[in-house]
Amino acid sequence: MDSDYSSKQYISHSYISTMAIVEKTISVTADNLDQKVNLMMAFMPPTVDFDNVVPIAWQVISLKGTDSESWKWNSSSAGSRAIVDPNNATVISREYKPINVGRSSNMTQDKTVRPPVYKFSAPTTYSGTNARVVNQSGAYADIGAGFVTDNGDTFNTVLVNRRVAHTAEAFVDYEPVLTIWATADYAEDQLLDSGVKTIPTLWSRNLLTITGAQVRLAVSRDKTTGAVSIKLQSAPSAFQVSATSATVYKVDLAFASPGIVQNGVSDIAKLLIGKGYSLKYTAKGFDTEAHLELVLPQKVSCNDAELAVIAAINTTPTIYGKVFVKGHSGATLLKSETHFETWLDINPASPRWFGVITDGPNAAFDGTNGEAFAQANAEDGTGEIIEESEEPEAAAPVTKAKGNGKFGSVRAGSRRGIPSFD
Repeated sequence: MDSDYSSKQYISHSYISTMAIVEKTISVTADNLDQKVNLMMAFMPPTVDFDNVVPIAWQVISLKGTDSESWKWNSSSAGSRAIVDPNNATVISREYKPINVGRSSNMTQDKTVRPPVYKFSAPTTYSGTNARVVNQSGAYADIGAGFVTDNGDTFNTVLVNRRVAHTAEAFVDYEPVLTIWATADYAEDQLLDSGVKTIPTLWSRNLLTITGAQVRLAVSRDKTTGAVSIKLQSAPSAFQVSATSATVYKVDLAFASPGIVQNGVSDIAKLLIGKGYSLKYTAKGFDTEAHLELVLPQKVSCNDAELAVIAAINTTPTIYGKVFVKGHSGATLLKSETHFETWLDINPASPRWFGVITDGPNAAFDGTNGEAFAQANAEDGTGEIIEESEEPEAAAPVTKAKGNGKFGSVRAGSRRGIPSFD
């Protein structure tokens, strides 16, 4: 087998995706295992038949003590030219192309050069709902299905469409049902056969049904029976925080009409959950406003959360240009006791809003009182508080924002802000 390639390949290509991608980190941790445990992981969607659509051993690992392994996964789809080693059934992938669902790419072979060169055409829309590769190479071909990571630079094979005939199609999107067994019968990147169905499954779940960006799995062994088990470790509820510290970003959103609020919030929430946020949504009846509260992941600031909300709005076609940020605030948990929590407000004008933690008890004014804060931040740079003029100056002409700032598409008055109604 060509050692320069594997099922996780770095190939030059054009990576273009317009779809929202769900990203997750999968971690498997040993829970004080006294003996080594061999685990095999593979994606087993309903389309697997071990004949035409064959899964591969995506990861094969051994754990002991408190060992831990982790991998990046996302919901992108891509097709590759797969090569199956006839001696050991391991898979390598060469050329590949990211393909969104509802798009189709032709795989061709240029025989005028030696060795022949395989190419994938730019994906185009077609009448189907899958991500599709059409074999136009002039011969049978194995076509891999998988996902891309590292900004599209790495292809990860999870399935192989075996012996796809010339002009025949192969689907490269898949239902991400991750399945884990305790076995060392297969090597990493090896095609699985139907014999895997006789091995007891330790854990199996569609990754898209798991909330949050972290999939934490704990592997343990029963000291009495010796049986190995895997449990999904659930993340703490957004507003049942038992840790000693947490930060919450709060935002009020205004929508163009009441009819788009519910679905709009749902679409925003899906994108934010995929980024690791936990959310609380407060509806205001049949109104045009919605209140969201986001528990922030580690090392994420309120400003980061606000940018994530704005990005979610801008990438959701049904609400793009129809919702803006009306108000925002933040708070950090100082102390948690039974039935009682103490929180400290985070002022958007303070460095803490941007993740800069300063000494002192006042998050709103960075350890100073309000007058000292205003004096230190006076606009004239002299350290003196700017007094209001007794007679207000004439209002300056209003120039609408051009949308280049972080609020360009969501704040009132911008070119893509909420429309006015007469």
